[in-house]
Amino acid sequence: MTTGLELATNNMDTTATVKEIAAHLDLSESTVARVLGNRGQKHSPSTRARVMRHATELGYRPNSSAIAIGSGRFHCATLLIGTDKFKNNVPDQQLAAIHDVLDESDYHLNIARLSDERMVHETAVPKFLRQWMTDGILINYTSSYPEQLVESLSAAKVPAVWVNSKHDGDCVYPDDLKAGYDCTMRLLELGHQNIAYCLGYTTHYSATDRYLGYCKAMEAAGLPCWRVEHRRPPTEWPRFARDLCAAPDCPTAFVTYDPEIALAISYSVQQEGRRVPEDVSIVTFSGAPVINYATGQLLTTCLVPEHEVGRRSARMLLKKIEAPTELCTIETVPFTYTEDYSTAERP
Repeated sequence: MTTGLELATNNMDTTATVKEIAAHLDLSESTVARVLGNRGQKHSPSTRARVMRHATELGYRPNSSAIAIGSGRFHCATLLIGTDKFKNNVPDQQLAAIHDVLDESDYHLNIARLSDERMVHETAVPKFLRQWMTDGILINYTSSYPEQLVESLSAAKVPAVWVNSKHDGDCVYPDDLKAGYDCTMRLLELGHQNIAYCLGYTTHYSATDRYLGYCKAMEAAGLPCWRVEHRRPPTEWPRFARDLCAAPDCPTAFVTYDPEIALAISYSVQQEGRRVPEDVSIVTFSGAPVINYATGQLLTTCLVPEHEVGRRSARMLLKKIEAPTELCTIETVPFTYTEDYSTAERP
């Protein structure tokens, strides 16, 4: 009967062979095969280092499929995303962090892109798990995900972590509630009382959480909340913002859900002959500092922790792979802030 170790040893796609490396180092072939197959933990660090150094010098290349069969692990994680751009967002910093954390643990990353229809098909998840040979899944499906997906993943019993999505466990997401509260408190501490929360149309939980944080701060100060929602394309925000800023009761400060709205308000304020931040303060949310390229005005930005979300998600998945049945505790990641570029004391 062929064992996993023998299979991994006999199916090496190599320039040098296990037998040659073992003979050169005066080690047994089984020792060399274990080290090269990532199963050499019982051997000393010096032995493992000698084997790996000599294998590299000789141009040794292992057959990863054979090693996977022998070890029961593919050392691969899959990032699952949908085809609807409004339900998926994978920022560069987040993707880089996921890749780097997995790479540090000798894992590689695949990306599976499925439509909603394909994702909910009863054979879709088991099929792509076989085809992609993955040990675990990072799900970057941030809003309106198909409920059947949860059932499919549970039935497949595959380690899975949700990224930027709220669940009872096994998930990592930014702490938008606290971010909404903190940035509103900063404006209150600057003396502003007439503060509006502005957003366009979105179904992501962060819009609600940021607003709830804003309301918590306003209510704690004994002030009314003012929610301004404009369900129109971003191209129509400038006109809407001009009408808002021209009103007699125009807010002295704005908390805006995203940069597009903030930039439209900044432009409209200046069109009305007022200044940012001397007359009107603006704070927004984004993964990087926001700048109005037409004026050179930097905006005070509550920075979405994209890199840290990616890093923690990958670490949580590695933990799930080791203990698939254990529910990982929810991790919420705090925001950071730029300098007060577009926020100042109330005039």
